[in-house]
Amino acid sequence: MIEHAQFANFCDAVDARVGGGTGDTWLAVTSPSFDISTVELLWTLTRGYRVVIADGSVADWADNRKYAPTHLQCTPSLAGCSWPTVTAGLCSPAWTT
Repeated sequence: MIEHAQFANFCDAVDARVGGGTGDTWLAVTSPSFDISTVELLWTLTRGYRVVIADGSVADWADNRKYAPTHLQCTPSLAGCSWPTVTAGLCSPAWTT
């Protein structure tokens, strides 16, 4: 269970490290069963992001390009295995690795 104070501290830490908010789009790729999904769902919405929930596998994420995502959070293993696949079909020119 994540308690309120823990989540508030987590949000403060993310605020200090991640830019963006109103006008930006977050591509949510984490299963809601993982605690880090709170960043993609709760933190983003309370900061003014538009949130697009990715559907399907990594190969299907390129379908979300029409939403012009500006942010994506994923595990290091996912980034290492599939980043070229994701960036080839999804990323806007503003994204960097």
